[in-house]
Amino acid sequence: MKQENLGALWISYSKNPKMPFASGSLQITDKNLLDRLARGEKIPIVVWKDNRERNGKRYPDYTISYDSYRDEKKDGIGSSTDDIY
Repeated sequence: MKQENLGALWISYSKNPKMPFASGSLQITDKNLLDRLARGEKIPIVVWKDNRERNGKRYPDYTISYDSYRDEKKDGIGSSTDDIY
């Protein structure tokens, strides 16, 4: 399965500079992923730091991708559950 780009995150700062946060958006166009989300399934993702040269352009600080490797591994050999919450 190809790597599906799902969205992007930008680092932002609140009134307290010690409390940075990331905000962004998701756009899921893959019907299979949308159906799985509608059924309440968890979709594994990976977040990559975007190291592109800025040169005055506004690129996201991080990109969000569907983690097909972990999803395929879950369905096959060596299933693991490493939930954050």
